[in-house]
Amino acid sequence: MTKDIPEFTVGWCHNASGINEASVFFAKHVDSTYISHSELMSARAVDETTWSDNLADVVNAELSESILAEGDSAATKTSKLLLARGQDQQVLGMMIWSFVAEEKAYAVLEDTVVDPDYRGHGIFSEMFNIGLKECKARGVSRLFLESGIGNEGAHKIFERMGFETVSKVMTYKL
Repeated sequence: MTKDIPEFTVGWCHNASGINEASVFFAKHVDSTYISHSELMSARAVDETTWSDNLADVVNAELSESILAEGDSAATKTSKLLLARGQDQQVLGMMIWSFVAEEKAYAVLEDTVVDPDYRGHGIFSEMFNIGLKECKARGVSRLFLESGIGNEGAHKIFERMGFETVSKVMTYKL
């Protein structure tokens, strides 16, 4: 059931409490169709259909390390968390962006999740547009993302936003 949203705000999050909220939100709102190769390469997923039992903790540790990190790695890669919040400040959506400054500056939309009850109200589009502004400000020439093979709803949204499939990732179990 979709709920009415009179207003929501979107902004970059730079603190541990917001990262914790985003981590819990992520774990609550993703299903197994979301699992892609990056989740399999990390401790997020056990296999192609099973999330880690401590998913929120894993995501919290990842985000804390990448978003709150300072030092040498920040010179070439910066990660940022974008949160959409309702009037009551509850998290309605999140995006994790990575900006890489190498020979060709590029960005990766690492994660994007919108509460299923609040989809269809422009939350994804607003977050995406704010992220695009950051890309342009950083001189990014390409934006990449990956998505679980069964995440058809997300694929349709990404294609509608202008994304094109450029590769296919495969896995071989040893």
